[in-house]
Amino acid sequence: MNTYRTIVNNNEYIISVSELNDVPELQENNVACDEISEYYCDLIKHILLCIFTLGIWAMIWVYRTTILLNKSPDAEYYNPITQLLLYIFIPFYSVFWIYKHAQRIDSLSKKYGVNSDISIICLILGIFVPIAAILIMQDKINAICLVSRRN
Repeated sequence: MNTYRTIVNNNEYIISVSELNDVPELQENNVACDEISEYYCDLIKHILLCIFTLGIWAMIWVYRTTILLNKSPDAEYYNPITQLLLYIFIPFYSVFWIYKHAQRIDSLSKKYGVNSDISIICLILGIFVPIAAILIMQDKINAICLVSRRN
């Protein structure tokens, strides 16, 4: 069973996905979010896809993550295709993309009551170990997905 540890309004919860409806603070912070749960990706699966596809999955992930983060109500819109092309062809744009989208994940996390402050960590890891930054970002996306699901 999937369990998730979250802190909402200074209260710590360790809950299973099926218990999400029983936590009023989580219900208050949810926005209509059926589409967000489709962006959940197990971290082991994510690592294996990144490695065995020789980075092709990372490019797909950049496209999908840009689409997800565009769904945040107060987020600036980024064209996913443009972001992907810049990520592929412009040197060091990947570091900028990781930092900006980690900030967007932080802001989306706040809307769902998930504590997140990953932008600086992802910036540093994006320079030296980009796959680690991507994994941290996917982990936060997974946390948002778990909180947003309603069984």
